[in-house]
Amino acid sequence: MPLLLAGAGLAVTACAPPPPPEVTFFAGGQSAATGPSLYCGNGQFGECPAYPQAGAALRVPPSKPVQISVPKEVGDKVWTVTFEYRDGAGKSQVGRSGLFIKGDRLAFTLALPDAADQLVTATVHRLSPFAVQNPDGTVGFPSDATWVLSAAR
Repeated sequence: MPLLLAGAGLAVTACAPPPPPEVTFFAGGQSAATGPSLYCGNGQFGECPAYPQAGAALRVPPSKPVQISVPKEVGDKVWTVTFEYRDGAGKSQVGRSGLFIKGDRLAFTLALPDAADQLVTATVHRLSPFAVQNPDGTVGFPSDATWVLSAAR
């Protein structure tokens, strides 16, 4: 009987969906990995659980780049990185990487424009293959998954 119960437990865990993929951020000799804060694992926007507890925190000294490593589940789709930083005058600025096309790459190095700039956040966006019309009439591709880094000095 115990062997039968153990086999049933194994069958239940074997049917559970795999956990969402993690993204790893590297800076100043340290690393932090996180699961997504939003993840549409099946490509359906109606089933996109949010994970508010997700997110990585990492000390990022000014002038140091942040290396971002994404798994195949991200790299095999179109993805991009958005970021916020404070410039040398303390003003908040935003930026965006280019688009990384399906299978093009699994890593990106985020370097801010000036040595005095301080990263605040960086967000990896996996883009949906489904276009939407924005309020201004343009067409865009929303994120179907995001991974967030909060940077500290």
